[in-house]
Amino acid sequence: MVALYCKLLILTCVAARTTGFNINTRNIRYHSGPKGTHFGFSLAFLPTKSNSKTLDLLVGAPKQNTSIGGEQSGSLYKCTDVLGDNINCTDVGVFAKSSVIRKGTKGEGFGSTILVSDSGNITVCSPHWKTELRNVTFMLGRCASRLLDSGDIKEWTEFSSSNFYTSRIAGQVTMRNGLAAYGMSGDTDGSFVYAIGTPGVLVGEGNLQLIDQANQRSATIHYTLEDRLHTTAYSYLGYSVKLGKFCNTTVLCVAAGAPGKYKHGMVEIYAWEDRTAHKTLVAKQALSGTQAWSNFGYSLSAVDVDNDGYDELLVGAPFFSDENDKVNGFDQGRVYIFSRTEENPSYELKVTLDGSKKSYSLFGTAIAAIGDVNRDNIPDIAISAPTEDMGAGSVYIYMGTPDGFVNSPSQILTASQVLTSTGFQVRGMGFAISEGVQLAKKGYPIFVVTSVADDAILIVKSRSVVDVMFQLKTDPERVDTEKECSKLKAPCFTVQFCLNHSIRDEPYRPLNFTVNLEMDVHLPPGLKRALFVQKNETSSSIVIGQFLARKKNNCTDFTAVLQKDQVNRDRFRPIQILATYELHNSSNKDNDPILDVFKPNNATTTATFLNKCGSDNICEADLNLNSTIRYSAAGNWSSLVVNDTKEMILHIDVENKNETSFWTIVTIEVDTLGLNFFSARSSSSCRLEPAVGRSNKTTITCHLFEPLEKDKRISLNVTLDTSNLELIKKTFETRVSVMPKDLKNNPELAPDDNREMLKTDVLIIANLVIDSSSSPTEHTVTAVRQVNQKGATPSVQSSQKPMNVTHKILMLNRGPSFLPPCSVYVFIPNKLEDSSLLVLETDVQLKTADGRMVPCYENGTISNEGKFSPLENLTTTEPTVITTESTTVKEIDDYDIGMPLVRKKRQAQVKEGKIYTVSCEDDPSQCQVFVCSLSTITQPRSYVEINVTMVVDSVNIPMPSGIHTTMFLTKVLVSEPKHPLFKAWGQPVYKQTPTLFHYLPQQSGINLWVIIGSGVAGLVLITILVIILWKCGFFKRTKRMELEDLKKETKRQSQYRASMRGVDDEKMTFCAKMNDPNSDHR
Repeated sequence: MVALYCKLLILTCVAARTTGFNINTRNIRYHSGPKGTHFGFSLAFLPTKSNSKTLDLLVGAPKQNTSIGGEQSGSLYKCTDVLGDNINCTDVGVFAKSSVIRKGTKGEGFGSTILVSDSGNITVCSPHWKTELRNVTFMLGRCASRLLDSGDIKEWTEFSSSNFYTSRIAGQVTMRNGLAAYGMSGDTDGSFVYAIGTPGVLVGEGNLQLIDQANQRSATIHYTLEDRLHTTAYSYLGYSVKLGKFCNTTVLCVAAGAPGKYKHGMVEIYAWEDRTAHKTLVAKQALSGTQAWSNFGYSLSAVDVDNDGYDELLVGAPFFSDENDKVNGFDQGRVYIFSRTEENPSYELKVTLDGSKKSYSLFGTAIAAIGDVNRDNIPDIAISAPTEDMGAGSVYIYMGTPDGFVNSPSQILTASQVLTSTGFQVRGMGFAISEGVQLAKKGYPIFVVTSVADDAILIVKSRSVVDVMFQLKTDPERVDTEKECSKLKAPCFTVQFCLNHSIRDEPYRPLNFTVNLEMDVHLPPGLKRALFVQKNETSSSIVIGQFLARKKNNCTDFTAVLQKDQVNRDRFRPIQILATYELHNSSNKDNDPILDVFKPNNATTTATFLNKCGSDNICEADLNLNSTIRYSAAGNWSSLVVNDTKEMILHIDVENKNETSFWTIVTIEVDTLGLNFFSARSSSSCRLEPAVGRSNKTTITCHLFEPLEKDKRISLNVTLDTSNLELIKKTFETRVSVMPKDLKNNPELAPDDNREMLKTDVLIIANLVIDSSSSPTEHTVTAVRQVNQKGATPSVQSSQKPMNVTHKILMLNRGPSFLPPCSVYVFIPNKLEDSSLLVLETDVQLKTADGRMVPCYENGTISNEGKFSPLENLTTTEPTVITTESTTVKEIDDYDIGMPLVRKKRQAQVKEGKIYTVSCEDDPSQCQVFVCSLSTITQPRSYVEINVTMVVDSVNIPMPSGIHTTMFLTKVLVSEPKHPLFKAWGQPVYKQTPTLFHYLPQQSGINLWVIIGSGVAGLVLITILVIILWKCGFFKRTKRMELEDLKKETKRQSQYRASMRGVDDEKMTFCAKMNDPNSDHR
């Protein structure tokens, strides 16, 4: 990761500076020639002397008017001291004025081609020079040579004879040499060898001529006179020519462009194998273009970029259009680079250059070898796009590399840069580009770019390139985190950089640099593990604005202090320190050096930590894990109890039994189930990642950055909120693991004891308490149904009316959990053995905890075996997820209500003090069963009320002879909820409610004396009572009221004491409500 970061950083630094390498755009020299003369159409530097400090330049102006040649016959200019402050360009068109050569003609284009040999021999061509024969004008073209400083002038052309202006081919007169355009292009190898193009020969098929002036020899391509009008006519071979090392060193070879041949264009390579006589050139290879009308071969250049002894051949196709680019794909232009090897003499395409791919750029119009611009011993090239940016023009600089050229320019010279540098706006910049020349063998090359549209030339120089030797190191390389520096009182180390430089091909001189040091580059601010210290202040970077690099002692030291907290977080990854440097731009535009953009302008080094874990610095830890779970609840539970357990606390102990563990990570994974992470506390600093929840798991990660040394222990408590627990699983799992962060440098020896799985049981515990009362609690009847010893129940005739009896049942959930939905069964003994009704009417209603009244329905019978069977199915669909807020009705199945399998014997023994009992346990088949569906949950400390209202046939109350009390019992039974988390009660939860019926038989007659005695006794009693009341002041108003109040209070206290007998705290509350006359429960 660090290496990748540094590589990207280096590439970024290089890319940021490739838009301007060492072409000096700050000091471009501009000179304008005569307007309308095409000044700059061609150009060539004159050779310099070894001690010369000036450069002279020849510039062609082929459309200049002359007194001898006439209108637009052309001329030649010599510009002296092009590097000086004042460029002086003088018309030296003496060729046209010489009597040795033939008279110039109108529009001949003198100066269209300029060739200069190393000895100073100058050759200037006029490709449009004309002559007349029999009133017919022929454009033959011509060239003339001379030494500029002497009077020797020689005119030469291959087609001076009038015998072959035309020829009869295939029965027709055909233009043969009459439109030869001799001198349209040309090249020289620096000696006296020239290549001259004649693209107009033979109906534009073209030709070329090689001339050895020293030996007075020449050679051309031999053509057979045949009709080529529909094949190679208008190929314009010779439109461009280039001498180069295309063949073996003993053979002179030339490349000639034919941009119209076969529409796609071609470049043909020819060899002059025998230069001892006038011979025909031998074709060696033909390279074909890839797109019709792209003018492949319009321009040519050659340069040995890989120094293998053979030139790479550069071919321009300025009208190439990218057919896949529907927006900009018009006349963008391309340059093709072909190369060969010793083993393979055939040229093959190696790379294609395409500039910026802008429309109508004509990239490749001119190609020039501009020399070794950056002085790295590899030649460089310039390629023009003269119509780019709406005709302003650009020049692309491509630096050579050991692998050749790549399709990425190192610099682009634009018209806007020229405007900034010179103050002149140019058009069509790059119509022609000169080859580069040097003032001295070790100097930087200079080249010239022309703007024919503005009749101007631009002299372009290079900036000196600086090589930097930059070193960066730390001391010590491994920093002891426990050893403090005396002044800083913290661990520290030293960072040193050394910077030395040299200027290519120039004497040494001191230079100013800006140096920037960045600490721990791969970490963001705030997380860096070391900081520089300067003037008692710390920072992650240092900038030295003016660093004067001299010959010696160019090293500087800086102190860096460790940040302990951050070091603990990242102990094994080295601290990466990056230093970058830049040159200060000087105000001297002529002598402003620049760094080599193809070399990184930075250096990196690292500092590591001494972890004291052996020579390999690998720390082998042995972590042991011990974890438990406890619950925060009112009760002392060993499980998670719904409604009572508010928090689940996971206690984790981690002990290290071996070498130090750095950055220990504890991971906790719990079943989701609605558990929410609440907090974490540890004995060591712990950074928590946000809890990550998935479909069924929640992961909590704790980062313990403090080193855990051998035999040390850390503890961690993680609290989980259980208030939103989803009641799905009866048991859920918690997985705990612990590992060092960097297992490569901080491995765990025994990972098997680094993981634990804890299980938690989830329980719903509801303690249900039932109390009941009867209204009235007892009743006196004067007629009953006698039961004989055999159990027969003879009917009784009586006028005694039926009576209303109400049984009230209160069910309190004492928790700690809610009571899930369940069913409540009410059993009423409503029939006797002869199937007569004891209970004539029954109404059962349930009042829920939220006050809703829900009717209960008669819904089943009880078999003799004590099994209850519902008459109809009361079911609802149970939801998948049940929480404490859910409301669910459970299915009512056959339910064992606890009835005996054998009917109990009747309590028919006639003994004094005995009570006869009527209940469903006597005869279950004679019972009426009501089902109350408790479809909502009942929260802790909430109660449910059931009211059973019955109309009892008092005449039909069974009572054996000699028994004067019958106990009528109803029973309420709560079915155990079927929720999977519900903890079973273990025994039936029920309550029986009694009502007593006392039998007082009627007498047949009363004795008279008894009646008289009773009357007398009554009168005596009344008299005594009146006397007592009078004595007590009863007949006074106030006394009477106080007496009434006293009676009420006495009565209330008597009732209260009676209701509290034998009842616990919960039952007393219910009974008070039922006995209170003003209570809603009565």
